[in-house]
Parts: sequence; structure tokens; C-alpha cells
Amino acid sequence: MNEDEFEKAKQIDPDALDLEWLAQTELVHQYSVMLDEAISERDDIKLTMDYQKEMLEAVKAELMIEIRNDYSSYGLDKISEATVNSAIILQPEYVEARDKYYDMQRDHLNAKERVAQCYSALEAIKTKKSALENLGRLFAMEYYLPANEPTYSGRVGDDKAYHRKINKNRKARKVSKERLKKKGKGE
Repeated sequence: MNEDEFEKAKQIDPDALDLEWLAQTELVHQYSVMLDEAISERDDIKLTMDYQKEMLEAVKAELMIEIRNDYSSYGLDKISEATVNSAIILQPEYVEARDKYYDMQRDHLNAKERVAQCYSALEAIKTKKSALENLGRLFAMEYYLPANEPTYSGRVGDDKAYHRKINKNRKARKVSKERLKKKGKGE
């Protein structure tokens, strides 16, 4: 999820509410898919992290058996729980397994953060819906008409300039809708 794309997706063009409504369901779907992918990735990393933890425990157990059986080759004078554990954490195979586990923990934390970001983004896109609804209500109440233009009920039916303006806006929106449809098809 690119920050610039997200900022653009959150924006509302009050002059093209119909186009915004057409794009809204696609945006919700797009961000829902992103969230699903992030959750799936997080879960996969969690499984790998759990496996890596088991591998770390297996390496530790093998080293414990080796050290207890031949403690003198590890430079130990006597066997105690503390000396065996100290010898284990110094062995290269244990250090390697531990580092892999820590790397997986870091990846898991990053994946959890990504899921949280996707939840927030999806919530913001869903919130855009209520903003669109409110802007639609304002438009229906003719809130955006210039102060010098009469309301719909005060217009004369043969006001040609007004009807030309409306038809021009309809044509522009039709072209915009066609462009949006082509963009959605990947053309």
C-alpha cells in the first residue's frame, strides 16, 4: 500500500460524487483484499516462527545431551545445570538457530504492523462512504448552487443557458465514467 495512493483514495471530489460512488465499492474491495493478504502473510510467518522455535529447542536438547555425555570436550570441569546451559548458548549451531528465530520474530512483528495498517486503511475507506452520503445529501439540498443562481423550484423551464450548462456537465460526467470503466478493465 503506497502512502500516496492511499491519500488519493481517501480524497473526495465533490464535483464528481457519482464517480466517487462508482469507485467506492472497488476501493473497499481493493483494501479488503490487501487486508486478507496481510493476514495470510502474518499467519504464514507465525507458522514459520513456531517451527523455528521448535528447531531452536531441538538444537538445545541435542547440545544438552552431547555436553552431558562428554562435558570435558566442552571445557567443563563438572556438570551442573548452569554450566551446561552456559555451554549451550555459546555453541555456534545454537547461536545460528537462535538468530533465525529472532529474525522470524521480527518478521512476525512487521507483519502484525502491516495488518494493523491495512485495518486502519480499510476503516478510512469505509468512513469515506458516510462522507459521500453526507455530500450527496448536501448536493440534493442544492447546497453547492452559487448564491446568484435560483433554486430548482425557482427556475423557469425555458432557461436555455441553465439547461446547456447541465447538459455539458452530463456529457463531461459520461466521458469520465467511460474512462473509469476502461481503467477498471485494465485498458
